[in-house]
This record gives sequence, structure tokens and C-alpha cells, in this order.
Amino acid sequence: MSNLSVEKGKKLGIESLSKASQVTRLLEEAGSDSDKLASDIESAITSIFPDSYVSVRYGNNIAPAITIAFALGKNRLEWSNGIIHNDPAHTLFLIYGMEKDGSIKKPLEPKYSMGGITVKSTNPYMVYGTVKVPFRQTKGDANAMLKLIKTYFERLKKLLQENRDKMTDEHLKLVGNKF
Repeated sequence: MSNLSVEKGKKLGIESLSKASQVTRLLEEAGSDSDKLASDIESAITSIFPDSYVSVRYGNNIAPAITIAFALGKNRLEWSNGIIHNDPAHTLFLIYGMEKDGSIKKPLEPKYSMGGITVKSTNPYMVYGTVKVPFRQTKGDANAMLKLIKTYFERLKKLLQENRDKMTDEHLKLVGNKF
């Protein structure tokens, strides 16, 4: 570490790197509105699908957003060939509208990237087809996003149960283990 950075640290009132790391740790523990929303969304999805893969994270790499990844299988041992995209209900959402510091000051907007249920195709030239889960993109606050995501996953569960007869044997086995 250069003397210049030590002097800057002293001017800011930071005596050592350990204090700087303590401040960073305290800020991370405090979390943000986006972190809390991500945690609430993860809890809501897990309450509907307790034995499935759920990953909900706030990130600020390219744009501030919450990423929601879901698969019916809990881990790669339950996914066909160990690939998450082979899961019969693999879903991906992004929620935009956060500030870079994680605060929520403007309407949030969900973007539905992929999802639905993989079923046997009725088209003789296709191996699989998809049953789409109804989804309405709306803007709103954190409570509206939580309700929207919860409604989506409740519909997904209902459609999984209604479309059992259209699934492959491998997917049916996975669905059977979850309900």
C-alpha cells in the first residue's frame, strides 16, 4: 500500500485496513431495499416449491437488477444430463428499477426471460413443446413485484399438476417427487 492511500485513509478517519474492512462488512450486513426484496421473493418461491432450485440475487454488474432463477430439480443430479436448461420448468426473471446503491426509488419492472413447462410436442417434427405460464408485465413497487412473482409460481405449480399427462417419463418422475 502506498503512503498516499494511508494518508487518505487517515484523513477519512480510518486507522487501518481492518477498520475499513469492518465498515465494508457492516454496510453489507445492513443490506439494501433490493437485498430485502430479493430475500422476500426467495422466501415466497421456496414456500411454493420447497424442494426446488431457487436463486434470487441483487446485482449491480451491468445494470442494477434482481435476478430470479428457478428449476424444479433441486440440483444438477435431478436435471437431465446435469444441465439446468433441461429442467422441465426452468424459469428466469429479471427485475429492473433499482438505484446503484440498492435503494428502490422508481417503479420496478419485471422482465420475463424464459419459462414455461416442457411437454411432449404435438408437432411430429419437434421433440418437445412448451406450455406457457400466464404472466403480465406490470410496473410497481416492491409489494407489487412480490405479489406478481408469487402469483406466477402458484400458476406454474397448478399447470405442472394439470399437464402431467403431456410430460415425458423422466420429467414426470421429477414432478412426482415434488408434489
